Amino acid sequence: MHCNDPACASVCPVGAFNKTKEGPVVYDTKRCIGCRFCMVACPFGVPKYEWSKAFPLVKKCTGCYSRIREGHKPACATACPSAITYGPRADMLKEAERRIAARPERYLNKIYGKEEAGGTSVIYLTALPFDELGFKQVTKRPLPSYTWQALRLVPGVFLTVGGSLSLLSWFTHRKERLKKEEEQRTQSRKQLDRNQDEIS
Repeated sequence: MHCNDPACASVCPVGAFNKTKEGPVVYDTKRCIGCRFCMVACPFGVPKYEWSKAFPLVKKCTGCYSRIREGHKPACATACPSAITYGPRADMLKEAERRIAARPERYLNKIYGKEEAGGTSVIYLTALPFDELGFKQVTKRPLPSYTWQALRLVPGVFLTVGGSLSLLSWFTHRKERLKKEEEQRTQSRKQLDRNQDEIS
């Protein structure tokens, strides 16, 4: 789907996924460590793992990035005579809206990918309900924004919990120290008393 703000790229610990300025989200096989966080994070279930291979990699559509960099259309748009159109996202959204307005009996009044997960570089029109075609219902908000919303709390939680535990530890050990010091003083007094008794 090549999200505008891809969850797969945000969770990848080694930066194997990258959103390009041209639109496609590309995958670097040399960086991948096989953690499969991308598969869990993707709301559309796009990345797939080569489970049957000895040295598996993640597989996903590259948006024909190598062709796009050379000024060509993706292979699917080149091969398809009617259903697939390619161009800048803003132009494709305008075209989709034009088609819906021109043929309301042919299309649902919805552009899938316009807002889903913050918007995607691949958009769809259809006459059938999207859920019947296997399209997932996902949040309109970009998923990485949820991550940062949670992560921004981590420093405060860490400092609060860490500080509380440190203070508790200090108080606990302080009691132990005071108890030992009192025991040592008591033993010193007893020893001093014994020494005085021996002298007298």
